[in-house]
Amino acid sequence: MLLKVKNEIKFDKSIKFLILDEIYPMNACTGRSLYKVKDLNTHLFYSLKVFDLSLNTLIAIKKEIVALNMSLDIPEIFPKARFIFENQEFAYLLIDWCEGITLKKYLDKFPLFNKNEELDLNEFKRRLIITEKIFEAIMLMYNSKIIHRDMKPENIIIQFNDKKEFRKIMIIDFGLANQKRNSEEEGTPEFQSPEQFCKRDFNLTDKTDIFSLAKIICIFFDIKGIRLYPNDALTNWKSMPEINLLGLFLEYHKKKKKFSEEKIKDIENINIDLNNAIRKCLSFNPSERPSGKELYYFFIFNVKNKINKYLKDY
Repeated sequence: MLLKVKNEIKFDKSIKFLILDEIYPMNACTGRSLYKVKDLNTHLFYSLKVFDLSLNTLIAIKKEIVALNMSLDIPEIFPKARFIFENQEFAYLLIDWCEGITLKKYLDKFPLFNKNEELDLNEFKRRLIITEKIFEAIMLMYNSKIIHRDMKPENIIIQFNDKKEFRKIMIIDFGLANQKRNSEEEGTPEFQSPEQFCKRDFNLTDKTDIFSLAKIICIFFDIKGIRLYPNDALTNWKSMPEINLLGLFLEYHKKKKKFSEEKIKDIENINIDLNNAIRKCLSFNPSERPSGKELYYFFIFNVKNKINKYLKDY
C-alpha cells in the first residue's frame, strides 16, 4: 500500500491514522520508509515506519521492536515501539513521535559562525551542552546492553522548548541494534568503524558506536572531512589527520585578547586532552577505545566544566 500525505490509513475499524508528513520515502535498497502520523482517535502523534516485506522479514522487524523496547526505563531518550500491523506486502511499525530536528539539520540551521564570520560563543556553549547529552545517552544505551551500530547525525534528534532553547536529545533508528551480524558491510560509510567494513574478526561492541560518535563530534565542532584509510595489513590506519576540537575557540580568544596568557595556556591543555581522547575513540582496534562511561565522565570533568568557567561572562 503506497501512502500519501493527507490521506488516511486504516488497520481495522477502530485504528485509523492521518498521514501528516513523509520523513523519508521508501528506500529501494532497505525497503523502509518513515512517516509522521496522527491517531484520529487519541489525536496523538507517532512515527509510522513502513517495511517492504520483500526486503525485510517479520523476524528482523520484531527484533527491532525488542531493541527499542529494551530501553523502556528511559523513554525520554529512546522512543518506544507501540504496535506492529502487517498485510501480505508491508509491515507497519508504530513508534513514539520524536519532535525536533535531526543533528544533521541542526548543523545547517545553527552555524558556529555569526554574520560577521566570528565564532558564535552562545552556539559554542550550546554545542558543549548537546555533546554532554549525547555522551550521556550513549552511556545509558550501553547500560541497557544496546549497541546501535548506525550512529550518525541523522539518528540524533535535537529537541527545543517553547522558548526555542535546547531541551534534550533523542536517539532513533535501532534497525541494526538487535540484528544478527552478516557477511556484508553495515552502518553508514562515513561513520563506519573498522569492524563494520574491513576487520570482521573484531567483535561488535559498545566501542563500535564510540568510533562513530567520535566522527560526529569532529563534525559538530567544525572539523570536516576526516577520512581514515586502513593500511595494507589491516592492522591500523595509514595516518591520523589533525584533530583540533577547541581550535576555533582558542583562535577567537587569541584574536580578541580577552584572556591572559595563563588562561590561554590552560585552554590549550584542555584542548590537547580532548583531542587525544577523540583520537583514542578513533583507534583502529576497538579494545583501545574508551567506554561510553569513561568518555562521558572525561568530557564532564576534563572539558565542559573547565571550559564553562571561561564562558561565564558570555
